[in-house]
Amino acid sequence: MEFWHYNEIFYNEYHFTLNDLLDRTSYLNKEEKKELERAYEFARNKHGNQKRVSGDEYIDHPLSVAIFLTSFNADLTTLQVALLHDVFEDTKTTLHEIKKEFNSEVEYLVEVLTKVKETNDLKDQIDAAKINYIKKILLGTIKDFRIILIKLCDRLHNLITLKYMDKETQKRIAKETLEVYAPIAAKLGIYNLKNPLEDLSFKYLYPEEYKDLKNQVGEKIEHRYNYVNQYIGKIRQLLDKYNYNYIIFGRAKNLYSIYNKIKNYGKSLENIYDLFGIRIMVDNIDECYEVTKIILSKWILKKGRYKDYIKDPKENGYKSIHLTLEPEEKKFIEVQIRTKQMNYENEYGLAAHWRYKGDEEDREFDKRVAWIKQVIDWKKEYADKNEFIRNLNVNLFKEEITVLTPKGDLIDLPKGSTPIDFAYTVHTSIGEHCKQSKVNGKIVPLNHELQNNDVVEIQVGKNINVSKQWLKFAKTNYVRQKVRRSLNMPMKHMIKKDEDENKLKILKISINNIEYDNFKLSTCCMPKIGDKVIAILENNIYTIHKYNCSNINLNQNNLIKDVKLIYNHESIINVKVVVNEKEIKLKQILNGIAKMNLDIISLSTQYKHNKLHIKLDFMLSDNLKDFLIKLKKEKGVNNLEVLNIDYWL
Repeated sequence: MEFWHYNEIFYNEYHFTLNDLLDRTSYLNKEEKKELERAYEFARNKHGNQKRVSGDEYIDHPLSVAIFLTSFNADLTTLQVALLHDVFEDTKTTLHEIKKEFNSEVEYLVEVLTKVKETNDLKDQIDAAKINYIKKILLGTIKDFRIILIKLCDRLHNLITLKYMDKETQKRIAKETLEVYAPIAAKLGIYNLKNPLEDLSFKYLYPEEYKDLKNQVGEKIEHRYNYVNQYIGKIRQLLDKYNYNYIIFGRAKNLYSIYNKIKNYGKSLENIYDLFGIRIMVDNIDECYEVTKIILSKWILKKGRYKDYIKDPKENGYKSIHLTLEPEEKKFIEVQIRTKQMNYENEYGLAAHWRYKGDEEDREFDKRVAWIKQVIDWKKEYADKNEFIRNLNVNLFKEEITVLTPKGDLIDLPKGSTPIDFAYTVHTSIGEHCKQSKVNGKIVPLNHELQNNDVVEIQVGKNINVSKQWLKFAKTNYVRQKVRRSLNMPMKHMIKKDEDENKLKILKISINNIEYDNFKLSTCCMPKIGDKVIAILENNIYTIHKYNCSNINLNQNNLIKDVKLIYNHESIINVKVVVNEKEIKLKQILNGIAKMNLDIISLSTQYKHNKLHIKLDFMLSDNLKDFLIKLKKEKGVNNLEVLNIDYWL
């Protein structure tokens, strides 16, 4: 059968040898292999006669962790640290000795991976030690990705050998893994670690549910495998007519993910469409869309089951096209289409991009671990471990929600999505004819933010009813593109980033007519273009505050008052004004614009509900903000909004 199997060493207990490690490191040169062997002998000698609870030699554990890391083509230093990571904690070996024997880099990584000592058996002190250790690991990861990769592999081997521990320990470790380590692996996109971490923890934390679900899935496997393979054969016949260099195989959803869908949404196995599926890998992005078109010419797409994660990748970098097909037998099947490079990156996540030497220019790495800084506050004290875990999980799971159609179908959307995103995701025609939305039986505005488990219903009209306003709150590029097509808007704007579209940027600051770029904007008062500002110089960085910021003492020595913000002058300010013409006329507004020598790029008007709605596009200028503030206060002006600068007025 043409099915993809997970890496067996990530699920089952094996007793590896040094030769196994050397065989798996063909990518290292001869000298590096000698150094790796030396690290192994050093660790084996230091652990001496130490045994694990299983009765195995202690060296079996660090050796297994190193073996796991070879799946990521880990470098010499990473493998050395894997072998040595328990030497400092569990033997009399000092960090100085490790540094002398190897190098300061190995010493640093071993130190970060060493648990904070639990000096007391009291629960609150144990919890505090665990919280600080998790913080230590996460903070270390910002500097060096190898830390979390080693820790995840370390935790995975502990789960594989968890059967030797007492039940209380099994549940504690499994619970901690599901709450902390598996979500971190998911956030980093390392699915080939996330899945076994989840499934092995599931086995010990919920043993009855695990056994029951495994039996249910097992009963379906043979029949479903045959069914999937029939469609693999049909797709092969279809694609073989073209000159694609493709790979196709079947895939199965991991047990814990199935359990979560059943538990959270009351679904039966029959209604989980991606229980088993088909994955197709091609050489480039164009071929992804070509193959999608070919498949949809043959089979019917189930409504709402087309997801384009190539145009809108998940926050962890995951990219693929997902289709749920509705074949003649009414047995739904999911097909994933991606490039071979995407598949590698989806399986290995950030580990496919990481830089061993901490290249400061690696912006991709910085972007992908930036969430860690938001998850933890090193200085914050938590009342207990549960509070910390809650804070951690809120941040780890914030990027996606799942809502339901009135018929109970599950629709995955980015967090912050609205009924418009839902409507277009279900079907373009529903989006275009969307007239009104209901959430959980209540009418809500189309910009209403959807929450997990909401039941969403879209009421459609006979005519296409697309509004340009939808672009302001539609969450995904996919939906915005659909809206633009309906409005016949230029497609060149589609390539712009979501939040950056038409946004203004502060490029530099000017102090006494000299320009500087070593500055940052204060987070306490959030200065924006058009604000009167001051600067504080510390450590060769100018921190910019609003002139009236309550946190600033205007008499302090390091304060600089003659500061101007330099921005991209070609930027356009989008303004919407709603007025009562009985009290203020359009001509009065235009006269005021002329007196202030402001440049208008475009102007349009529309009457709604006895009010005049005016849309104005201005070229940005120094006196524009003052004019808009004054206009907003005029009698007869019901509303004035700057559409592309938040909280400007």
